[in-house]
Amino acid sequence: MDQDPKISRVRKMILIFLSALVALISFFLIKYYIVSNSPMGWISSSLEKKYPYRDLKLNFTTVLQELRAASPMNRVQELQFIRSKLQRVHDAHLELRPAHEEFLVSGLSLSLNANRIRLNSAYPKLPARNLIVSVDGIKIGEWISGHESLVHYSSPWARDYRAKMLLTKFPKGAGSPPKRIAVSGAQGIVEIELNWHSKPSRVDTETCVSGRTIGDSYILAIDSLWCQRSEGESRQSVFENFKRQFDQAIVGYSTEQKLILDLRGNRGGGDDEVRYVLSHFLQRRAFLYQFQYQNQDKAQTDYLEVGNAGLFAGKKFEVLVDAGCGSSCEVIASVLKHNTQAQLTGFKTHGCAGDPQTKEFGEWIYTYPSAKVWQENGSLYEGVGVKPQRLIEVEDFQKMKGDLLDYVL
Repeated sequence: MDQDPKISRVRKMILIFLSALVALISFFLIKYYIVSNSPMGWISSSLEKKYPYRDLKLNFTTVLQELRAASPMNRVQELQFIRSKLQRVHDAHLELRPAHEEFLVSGLSLSLNANRIRLNSAYPKLPARNLIVSVDGIKIGEWISGHESLVHYSSPWARDYRAKMLLTKFPKGAGSPPKRIAVSGAQGIVEIELNWHSKPSRVDTETCVSGRTIGDSYILAIDSLWCQRSEGESRQSVFENFKRQFDQAIVGYSTEQKLILDLRGNRGGGDDEVRYVLSHFLQRRAFLYQFQYQNQDKAQTDYLEVGNAGLFAGKKFEVLVDAGCGSSCEVIASVLKHNTQAQLTGFKTHGCAGDPQTKEFGEWIYTYPSAKVWQENGSLYEGVGVKPQRLIEVEDFQKMKGDLLDYVL
């Protein structure tokens, strides 16, 4: 039986229409997938939907608009463009960087808040306790301003701290590292040439926790709350590394000694490590932090439950802090300040917290904060930090002899 020509034409038109519709939908789905999974698309979307401090960061709206309006570029240019824009938000946890970024190290040791030189085994002719006055012939303040784009920070005092850290650790690919510093002291102005060598990755190969006796005091120094020893190491293994070092460090302590907990320069680490440290200082259940994710209506409060009182519970002790103490290090400082007999001494902490998350883009890693985090007194960590009870102004400290630890001892 012959088919009606009109019906045949209608069927052909329907098939053509359906084919075109499928092609159009496929086009938009593929375009959406490419855009949403590209660094520019994914990061722009995450900032718009998940970034918790958009009302706190003055440059956030402008940066987001610039990312949205960016012209097409190759992948390398795109990653570098995003990296430079994120730095302008001024959030220490908001960063795009190469996963295996390489650094140069100088071996220089500094008391960074006061530009003061520590005793340096790598530079035996460098006078200890002298102040840095210039870098490559440029005044130290001007040099910091000219290099702040190389560091991520959440507060002005942390910006200065991290820029000075460039004198000890400088990223490859960021231009030439500084060649010399000039220091001022009792011997007048002394110039020292810096000797740089490669450090291959960010994986920590140094001691995270250590303990030592000086006079009648025991110094418990926690340099990091993230003790990763190799690439791909499991989270449990990283924690066990820390726990083992902490347990070994406190063996040398005796109850008649004065305790000094040194948190200077500790950039933070894991939540499990925070809880483990605090469990040795608390006598009872304590407020840990309050947090709120961008898509939540109400903030939540987390407490640290304590079984038996810790080794240092009920004891008066000193805690040394500076602008290098950031993220989870600040949680330890704040909890000790509000729940123990600790006296915090030194400088305001960095002021950065936000339950950071990560996303990989090939050989690059994107880190971003996912929540607002508050202290027990109601203050945010971000942009505020923890203020010591015994706050030392940089100008006053520069007039003193020695390091902050020397001052306390």
